Amino acid sequence: MQLVTVCRICGDNLTQTWTYGFEMARIHPSCDTRPPQQKAAPHPAEGQLRLAAHDATLALAAAQATPDRSPQWALFDEACQRVRDAQKAEQTLPLPVAAVAYATELAWPVFPLKPGEKTPLTPNGFKDATTDRAQVEQWWSQWPDANIGLPTGHLFSVVDIDTPVFETAWLDLVKEHDFEVHGLAATSSGGYHAYINEPEIDVKNRAGAFGPGIDFRTTGGYVVAPWSRRHDGQVWQWLSMPSNTIRGAA
Repeated sequence: MQLVTVCRICGDNLTQTWTYGFEMARIHPSCDTRPPQQKAAPHPAEGQLRLAAHDATLALAAAQATPDRSPQWALFDEACQRVRDAQKAEQTLPLPVAAVAYATELAWPVFPLKPGEKTPLTPNGFKDATTDRAQVEQWWSQWPDANIGLPTGHLFSVVDIDTPVFETAWLDLVKEHDFEVHGLAATSSGGYHAYINEPEIDVKNRAGAFGPGIDFRTTGGYVVAPWSRRHDGQVWQWLSMPSNTIRGAA
């Protein structure tokens, strides 16, 4: 699958061929100017989660040959806690902050959804979406726990993929239509949202548009934005941040 994201060092598009189950690149190799002896560890620009996972792996390797409850295992437990803390930090950006960031940094119109749900809070739903900072701040001041809705069919469309077909029918679809994915998110139900350019095919906004388990959200639809969360605490989360191609003019 062709996956396009943004290099965390230079900020330009980073295109890679990515397969489910393998690690995604987050920086251009040419942007990593560290000495060779330092490149065994993740670059700091790749984020605290990558660094914490690397530390946990090293701690586990050091503890494998030692008895239970040894100091090495204690270090591994501490490393795992840092991983959990980093994961939580990535998943829990305050919703008012996230809403303003989408509207101002990505220039994506947003509108509020009921807390923990997918239902619009405003009378006209996605038709009320805006990038106006004052309006966005007013909405999330009134409803600080509101989830974030993103209208589709303008800067991007979204393919909504159920988990069971992600490694089969979805990958076949990518090859058939030569899709480039410009942002990949995990949904709160365990599926995926693939953010793409508007495809040059006549496909409408509807469930099952590409077959069982693969819905399409384009003009006339919307999706729930990452950092939103359900009542049970499950979140929508970016796996690959949106590329410059689908960002608006901020």
